[in-house]
Amino acid sequence: MERVNAFHDEKPSPASGGESTRTVIVAFGANIAVAVAKTVAATLSGSASMVAEAAHSWADTGNQIFLLVANRRSARTADAKRPLGYGREAYVWSLLAAVGLFVAGAAVSVWHGITERRCASRSDRRSAHRP
Repeated sequence: MERVNAFHDEKPSPASGGESTRTVIVAFGANIAVAVAKTVAATLSGSASMVAEAAHSWADTGNQIFLLVANRRSARTADAKRPLGYGREAYVWSLLAAVGLFVAGAAVSVWHGITERRCASRSDRRSAHRP
């Protein structure tokens, strides 16, 4: 008895093909340019806000890599190993991109907190020794 599968004959939407990949590639290029510019500005100015902005832009750039992988892997056609196809795999890669952004933001926040505590404690020790 052959199983009837509603998802097997499902065709990808036109937006999920080349147009989506092209959009992600354009966003990737723009994010790299913005990230480099913000990194240079942060280096020259020493601004903590600009460092945070640069980190955010680099995280967005990394996010685009996950989306490129998602587009490429989910576009594969159904085969004997995956009779339902690979379209739903895009959701897994999108989840990984979201978790990656969360982890990157958390890591920057923790690093900034530790750095501020270390600098503050050094400043307190120096002022304690001054008359």
